[in-house]
Amino acid sequence: MYQKENNTKACQFNIAIKNQVANIVEPLEKLLPITNFSYLRFYDDNKLLHIQPNHELLETLLQSNYNDQGLKNEKLRKVVQDTVTESQFIWPSNSPDDLSRFLYKFGLNNTMSIITKKDSYIESLTFSNSLDENSGIELYVKHKDVYKHFYHYFLNRLEDFVDFSDKDIYFQTTLNEYYKREPSS
Repeated sequence: MYQKENNTKACQFNIAIKNQVANIVEPLEKLLPITNFSYLRFYDDNKLLHIQPNHELLETLLQSNYNDQGLKNEKLRKVVQDTVTESQFIWPSNSPDDLSRFLYKFGLNNTMSIITKKDSYIESLTFSNSLDENSGIELYVKHKDVYKHFYHYFLNRLEDFVDFSDKDIYFQTTLNEYYKREPSS
């Protein structure tokens, strides 16, 4: 999916903004049991902006060239396809899909994703908590407004230090093609 040699600058960009991203996320981590989050912006031309504060996880994905099987989730694909402008995807507990199994290796359990479709890209902000934290989904249901507020806050702050026209910050991927294809029956 990714070709490591074509994605070195994108990885370096992720590392360079690590502290800025940590500062943005800090208030949310203090308020809720969020241990990780991931921001993805998929473009139609197979470019992907992936901001992932867990650099061990990001490096593992790069070393495996983002193995197709590692980032596929049929239920999420259906939500992405059904989304007209915006939707929320609550991740099922103990989900057996490839993406969840991959994240379990890093002690992460996805809780909720906010998915937004724009004219030329699909964007996802996913919140994760540790495997021993069971209140993530309940907190989302009770505090949906906090997550939505953070989503807008994060995007607003991201614009302070991300030049979206800089082609070097994007990974080359075919994930967008996967999430746009019709789910298998």
